Amino acid sequence: MIRILTLTLLVFASCTTGEKFPFKCPSDGICTDPERPFCDTNGVFPTSQNIPNTCIPQPDEHYCEINGTWCDGDDYYVCAAGKFTKPITCNLGCSEEGYSHCRRLVPSNNLLPFMDMVHHSEHFEFTNPIVIDVDAERVTMGGVNQDVPILYVPSNENGGVEMAVIFAKSFSAQEVSVVGRPALAIVATGPIELKNTFDLGNAGYYDQNCADICPGNGEGGGGQGNGAGGGDGAVGFTGAPRHAAQTLEPLVGGCSEASGGALQLSSSTKVTITGELHAMGKGGVQSGMCVAGGGAGGSVLIEAPEVEISGAGGIAANGGSGACDVESGKNGLFGITPAEGANCGANKVGGNGATEIAAGDGTLGSAGGGGAGAIVINNSDGVYVNSGSIISPAHSSGGITIE
Repeated sequence: MIRILTLTLLVFASCTTGEKFPFKCPSDGICTDPERPFCDTNGVFPTSQNIPNTCIPQPDEHYCEINGTWCDGDDYYVCAAGKFTKPITCNLGCSEEGYSHCRRLVPSNNLLPFMDMVHHSEHFEFTNPIVIDVDAERVTMGGVNQDVPILYVPSNENGGVEMAVIFAKSFSAQEVSVVGRPALAIVATGPIELKNTFDLGNAGYYDQNCADICPGNGEGGGGQGNGAGGGDGAVGFTGAPRHAAQTLEPLVGGCSEASGGALQLSSSTKVTITGELHAMGKGGVQSGMCVAGGGAGGSVLIEAPEVEISGAGGIAANGGSGACDVESGKNGLFGITPAEGANCGANKVGGNGATEIAAGDGTLGSAGGGGAGAIVINNSDGVYVNSGSIISPAHSSGGITIE
């Protein structure tokens, strides 16, 4: 029995690897069968089942004898270790310009290097609440660290504010809280989707010559945002004008710690927001001799070939209201209604926070309201889907660069 089994194995081996293998290339490498005229000497084509020196039909025009990349229509191929990878269908087309690659969005604020690093990352989908700590460079869910790559852009390359950048193949989250000082950018080749509440906090706030910081004696002006300046305080302190470009390059939030932060969402595919994105300023503080103006709204930059904002959600970067002599102001609201200034009676009223309506001035010992933030939506044709959602203040729009 053992001798019969051994003989069977020897016969099988001779049929697959020996000279009698019917598809084996002859020593001169010339295959004479017209249906299998090509000799796959290295066994790199799927038809040969990776068996070297196999006669196969004429292979695809893209040889895989050496490592490299190439485009075939909208499909992107990689030859690694002499073998084909599965083709990637490029949603924006495949380009041979410079080198073979799927065409992708060129993000604002010089973040293209992060888009090119996405292949080192993963698809991220968070169905439970997460915290993005931009100071500690980590994402946690239920207190447990998640393996999400975060890298920094130094402050001298982003208008004085450090930027934390998450790069991913795709990013989807239900509930997000952002803590820490640097501005936040999420860069993805695939879709970015925000579903419930995304609370930006004050990540990315600016802190130079801010009008809403408590004065030593008097009433503060409202904080300035990228959309508009704050309201004036009643005595001697005016709300400063907006302090950064409305294109949000560089990416900075409102002025002072009481302001909303800064967020950039850049996708080569689509950005979808069906929940509430919060970038509102805080109410001005009343404490002792300090009567502070409201914090400004933050900054939100969204760019993708397709942008959809729908459902009951939207984006708010409204200002907080100003304090009066014995009461603090109110935080900016999600919606189009201004946060009302603190009311201490006898016509002592802080300025309302800005929405699409300008920030209000304080009266009789009260501080000004916080200025409006800035919302920028850039996509392929200047049109995005907005099914009755909130966007406050009014956004500006522009095009995108694909290469």
